[in-house]
Amino acid sequence: MNRLKLIVCVLLIGGTVALDGIGAKTPQRTARANEQSAPRYGIAFASFAPLNTDLFVAEADGRNPRPLLPHPDLDYNGSFASDGHWILFTSTRNGSADIYRVRPDGSGLEQLTKDPAFDDQGALSPDGRSLAFVSSRSGQADIWILELDSGRLRNLTQDPGGDFRPSWSPDGQWLAFSSDRDSKKPRRTFVMRHSTEIYRVRPDGSSLQRITRLDAFAGSPAWSPDGTRLLYYEAPLDQVGRITTTRLSTQSRGTTQIVSIDLVTGERQSLTSGPGEKRSPRWTGGRIAYVTGEPDGGVEFLPGAAGARGEMNSPSWSSDGRQMVFHRDVDSNWPPTSQLAQR
Repeated sequence: MNRLKLIVCVLLIGGTVALDGIGAKTPQRTARANEQSAPRYGIAFASFAPLNTDLFVAEADGRNPRPLLPHPDLDYNGSFASDGHWILFTSTRNGSADIYRVRPDGSGLEQLTKDPAFDDQGALSPDGRSLAFVSSRSGQADIWILELDSGRLRNLTQDPGGDFRPSWSPDGQWLAFSSDRDSKKPRRTFVMRHSTEIYRVRPDGSSLQRITRLDAFAGSPAWSPDGTRLLYYEAPLDQVGRITTTRLSTQSRGTTQIVSIDLVTGERQSLTSGPGEKRSPRWTGGRIAYVTGEPDGGVEFLPGAAGARGEMNSPSWSSDGRQMVFHRDVDSNWPPTSQLAQR
């Protein structure tokens, strides 16, 4: 009886002490046993981010699209250079989001930025020498300029607010962009709303001008061919939450309109009406092109008949009005789901 009590006591206190030479555990055996018995945990989470977006080049009306550079990582926000010889785009194919360019036939791929920060929304100047893009490398979303010949890099906007969607004027003397730097940040319950306005600035950072005063949401500015007007899309703040919702119900979708503003007089002209999302307007081939949101969205023209239907995000048209580039999610699951292996 005393021996039994002693065995129980030793097991409770030591756990790995050999008794009578039976079942002795070496450190190696203990490590293997612990590894085999260690519980394996999994983390489940929901994400509404795309799993795999690819770029497509199509006819100007969105028909006959072909993949530009199929890749398992994200490629998005493509834009044509003014001469039509390059397509700029963002990709995570080498880790963090960086700016690349490629020929419209998929040849000549070249990485233009390489930084752990988030680089996005690249736009090439009309002379092809300067790249404007949005980057978080300053700790905030600023617009940066990269001189392609020298590699010189500078922060153009340097503001605590977020600056987005740089767009070069046809003569290269201005950059238009959207920003929330003057947002009054109204609160609705625990959500803070960010309004955005349209601005323009010289490529050297001088002569900053605020173009719109809406206290609403204005984005994706684009220049008229003569440089006298800007196109953009706008939405009241109460519509922004509906636009960014992950639900696809038509009842939940918000409404935006395409607007043109005269840069001299400030005269503002709404070019569309009615419900539904209308975004990414561009002048192309003597008319205005834009896309509408899902589930029945596609390419639209003012004036002209509608183009192809389907998901066409962040479109850009070539200056000759013959081609367009856009990105879409090539994974058909909704919401996107994926199983990640434990590392």
